[in-house]
Amino acid sequence: MFDPVLVISLATICSGIVVLSLRLCFKSKCSDVTLCAGLISFHRDIAAEVVEDIAELNQNKKTASNKDLSIV
Repeated sequence: MFDPVLVISLATICSGIVVLSLRLCFKSKCSDVTLCAGLISFHRDIAAEVVEDIAELNQNKKTASNKDLSIV
């Protein structure tokens, strides 16, 4: 009925869309989220996430500066 290549291609495309959507959701800093026209609603506490992001950026700056010195 369906070509197996078509089914695999559609499954790959759909799973890629789902993964990219989830990545965007986790990267967003929205504190109030409402889905399905208000059917699902929740509040996220993003203060801890912001602190972790700042710590990660500071760690990356230190690592990058050490790498730059070791090249010269």
